[in-house]
Amino acid sequence: MSPVVEFASFPASDAFLVDPSCIEPLCKALSKAKDFLSAFHGLQVEDKRTIYLVIEWESIDDHMKFASTPEFAKIQEDMKPCMTGPIEMVHVNFIGDHTKPLSCPTTELVMGSIFNALVGEKGFHPHATYGEVVEKPGTYYATIGWDKVEDHKKAVSAGKGKEAVSKFTEAVDPTVVHANFKECKECPW
Repeated sequence: MSPVVEFASFPASDAFLVDPSCIEPLCKALSKAKDFLSAFHGLQVEDKRTIYLVIEWESIDDHMKFASTPEFAKIQEDMKPCMTGPIEMVHVNFIGDHTKPLSCPTTELVMGSIFNALVGEKGFHPHATYGEVVEKPGTYYATIGWDKVEDHKKAVSAGKGKEAVSKFTEAVDPTVVHANFKECKECPW
């Protein structure tokens, strides 16, 4: 089986917004999990209230096995100070290296299908990747790297970027948000 990437999102608590280091115990516990490969976390730029936790596992089966362990229960407890609502979670089998867009200053998250009209646009990082959501066949998750949100908005506001978005949204009703991810093992706290 190939690695699978879990995207978990949940509403941030005021405690997290004041002190994002409250996620540190969660990151440390995850890094010790069997079959854990990497993790990133970030706050959505648009609403400034949604935390994204992106975790790479050896396989979805390995993640599901881990979910039945006492360590997983501890991780759920470690998350409580950071969140105020339920977790939404999907798993994605990416085509390409998903860590490159997550390592960019800003990462665009798209559910839908990918297009190449943005290659060459200012601020665009040509390492976009996508994969099918395990729990929702026919739904895709994409990560696209940008220097900043404004570069993405400018690239799709005119010319071939705007045309591609127009075609894309004729067939797909995408949800598009941005987050500034930091790899958990590189967090300064």
